[in-house]
Amino acid sequence: MSKSESKNPGQPKDEPVPLFPLNAVLFPRTTLPLRIFEARYKAMIEACLENGTPFGICLIQEGPEVGGVALPHVLGTLAEIKKADHKANGDIHITVEGRRRFRLVEEIRRSPVWLARVEFLDEPLGDEETATEARGELRSAMSRYANLYYLLTSKQLFFEKHFRDPVRLSYYLADLMELENIDKQALLEAPDAATRLELERSLLVRQNRRLEQFWGEHKFSRN
Repeated sequence: MSKSESKNPGQPKDEPVPLFPLNAVLFPRTTLPLRIFEARYKAMIEACLENGTPFGICLIQEGPEVGGVALPHVLGTLAEIKKADHKANGDIHITVEGRRRFRLVEEIRRSPVWLARVEFLDEPLGDEETATEARGELRSAMSRYANLYYLLTSKQLFFEKHFRDPVRLSYYLADLMELENIDKQALLEAPDAATRLELERSLLVRQNRRLEQFWGEHKFSRN
């Protein structure tokens, strides 16, 4: 773990964390835009902004995203607010950055928002040989993905810089690929970067096949 990751930014030790259950998965070192419109979550975000504290994002396991009480998965990611824009209609548009993974250990309350004590998780590399082998195959698959992505969107992906750090790479790929939330949650819950990269090898191959099919259909429809 790097020195910058050894502390929990903005969150005192053992301090309960407010939780935001969502139909989305946030990964460490990635960003996520959110529109906050429910009164209870607007109050939560205002408190975080005022105090300079983060909140936790967890994928919903069951229950509604809007209204009522949603049961979150026990493993989520601490979210730091990087940008906030208060709209005229009262909504708050924010951009958050994922910091550390955590596991719920004690529920404090469920209403008006979830509040829980959490255990923060380390980010081990895992088996070095597995990580090295996976990165080699992923680099080739990622080159193909970037080419297809450019053909479909005219946008370039500057992915090589992420290969310097296997932990960073594992989360970059998890965030980049269009996956079902259950697959994203499985990647978030992987015990180490090597395991996550190993899982992503087959997932990225599947993504490339899907993009190749879409590109073929797209070319055919243009002719």
